[in-house]
Amino acid sequence: MAKAHQLPSGQWRCQPFAKGKRGNIIADSKIEAEYLADQWRKNTIETTKPENRTVAEMMDRYIEERSNILSPTTIIGYRRIRRLYFRDILDRKVSDLSASDVQMEINKMAATLSPKTIRNAVGFLNSACDFRFRLTLPQKEKKIYNTPGVKGIKKIIDQTRGSEIEVPTLLALWCGLRLSEIRGLRWDHVFPDRIIIDQAIVDVDGVPTIKGTKTKESTRVIEISPWLYNRIMRDKNESDYVTILSGQAIYKRFRKLTDGICRFHDLRHANASVMMMLGIPDNVAMERNGWETESIYKKTYAQVASESRRESAQKLNIFFQSLVN
Repeated sequence: MAKAHQLPSGQWRCQPFAKGKRGNIIADSKIEAEYLADQWRKNTIETTKPENRTVAEMMDRYIEERSNILSPTTIIGYRRIRRLYFRDILDRKVSDLSASDVQMEINKMAATLSPKTIRNAVGFLNSACDFRFRLTLPQKEKKIYNTPGVKGIKKIIDQTRGSEIEVPTLLALWCGLRLSEIRGLRWDHVFPDRIIIDQAIVDVDGVPTIKGTKTKESTRVIEISPWLYNRIMRDKNESDYVTILSGQAIYKRFRKLTDGICRFHDLRHANASVMMMLGIPDNVAMERNGWETESIYKKTYAQVASESRRESAQKLNIFFQSLVN
């Protein structure tokens, strides 16, 4: 218990400390000051217990504690959930909520939001508030990809040839790069026989922001052909990056030039389809495109032979070379 000290005025001061806070209690007697200080300390500890915080307070604390650890896009997503959803329970104490209360919020959200959005929001809520409720979530939607086939790939290559998005398009189609990885590709990471992918650029509140790759498996080296290297270098600019276009600029130009044949991200899916068509082993394809699944990662991901990588790169180079000539 904090001890009180007498002030020149004759009153007594006690400065208790609890949960990172310092109190300042002044009373007419030593006994009263120490008693009030003890009460202040108990109240401070009690009100900072998780069960005595509101949902909004728990969300804010969760975000603050991870603001420099999680990716900028993840933090933006959490803040968006905090701002837009669960409004009827945000100001309620965590200890006062039941599974029924949360389920009611989910039911309201299901009227206007996609199952994926709801699952992401509930996942954040559960993590922030440490809920262990058994909840019913909307059934996952089956994704239908508009992945172009060989004819579609050829058409895309022809329609973007010579444009300022030809290189981004080839990097997505030929090398399986994500749009953020294309934006983050530096000139000093482009070599005559390979490119190094170790960062990405995403927009955070409208500002291009450098971040790490999506997963640790996404940091990788991709072998490229001499033709693709020369095509990339033909557009060499004064910046540090292979492309200076924003994500929106690349997306809009791609949609316009290709008449909306598919989304830009579908080019990555097309790359995967080509690897499957060419019989490239699954573990090699996983390594080349930086995908992560538990079974592949634990069993074979780290054991891809360099000879197999070179053979797979050669197959891809021959295929795409036939389309660009």
